[in-house]
Amino acid sequence: MKTFQKVILGLLTAVVIVIGYFSFEFVHGYSSTSRADDVPKVEAKSVPKIINVALIGSDARSKEENGRSDSLMIAQYNQKTKKAKLVSIMRDSYVDIPGHGQDKINAAYSYGGIDLLNQTLKENFKFETPYYASITFQDFIDCVNELF
Repeated sequence: MKTFQKVILGLLTAVVIVIGYFSFEFVHGYSSTSRADDVPKVEAKSVPKIINVALIGSDARSKEENGRSDSLMIAQYNQKTKKAKLVSIMRDSYVDIPGHGQDKINAAYSYGGIDLLNQTLKENFKFETPYYASITFQDFIDCVNELF
């Protein structure tokens, strides 16, 4: 055999041995780590305490009516990370309003007040909103008058 053929045969043999070795280690290592009884039990971490607050700007002209929510935001505070987020929900978003079918989300506040709005947020966006702040046009006028 020529020298060139011996070198090629040697390289091929080395490649086959290396592939065989790593294949054996992969299969052996995989099977030994895949047994459920070898996996340590880990306690689930507690979910960080997150507080959601619905912020509602209503078009109501008096305290007796709910009006529609012209602006709707969710303020979220994570007590673990000490960070806050603010999400604005478009008032013309079509959603399922419990007991009223599909309508714009701003109608939920008008139909059933904060309770129906909270239920709508929970069912459509998975937001739990135990707290809320609502402001009407008159509240806004009163606030501006106090400032100036």
